[in-house]
Amino acid sequence: MQRFKAAFWNELSRIFRKRKTVVFSLINLVIVGFYYLLYSFSPVSIMFGAIGSFMNLHGLFFMVVFPLFIFMEIMDVFSGEMSNLVIRNVLIRPVTRTKIYLAKVCAVCIFILAQILFVAVASGVFLAMTGTGAASIVKNSAAFIITFIPMVGLAFTAAFISQVVRSGLLGMLLCIFFMLASYAAEALMPTLSAFLFLRHIDMYKMLLTGNIQIYGIFSALFIIAAYIGVTFTAGVLLFEKKEF
Repeated sequence: MQRFKAAFWNELSRIFRKRKTVVFSLINLVIVGFYYLLYSFSPVSIMFGAIGSFMNLHGLFFMVVFPLFIFMEIMDVFSGEMSNLVIRNVLIRPVTRTKIYLAKVCAVCIFILAQILFVAVASGVFLAMTGTGAASIVKNSAAFIITFIPMVGLAFTAAFISQVVRSGLLGMLLCIFFMLASYAAEALMPTLSAFLFLRHIDMYKMLLTGNIQIYGIFSALFIIAAYIGVTFTAGVLLFEKKEF
């Protein structure tokens, strides 16, 4: 366990030291600020009432922004390090490949959680500036945090995809294709969508609408856990067999 912790903290510190961390945070801040600027002061918000819905902001982050961040970070810590052979410096340490693999994915998950918390706080500040009540601000922030759960499943899925290909760009494209194919399957085959964890990215809607279903939450957790278990096992098996 101590070796896993050491590997995890090493991966986490490397991720947060990158310039991309600051860039991602600035992008998030700009998106939130621009959204609430339109919502509060622009005639656009009157013409298109949907712009004033919290769900649009949550959907933008969890269906577009955060998945792209996850794909970029996963491809960087796996495909990027494999291509320039930096991975060798990690593998010479007295840590099993399974722990290294898990440490990398967990570090990316914590990085995304930090970005989600940053967006939740920034969104809360902007809402307070527009005169929104404390209850709505808390509900808005909680909706951001709870949707971190499907993001974990997405990170493990992207990590598995990164083991299938060597090119980070190709891995990104495959991850994006996986998301688009899942959305298409949900729209075209509703019965199949029950087995797709990406359909639970909209967990934030339960808090925002107040329609909280305990059965739905447990069902989502079970499906996401199943995807994590399968993709983690498959990803580790491929990672163990790789030669660097």
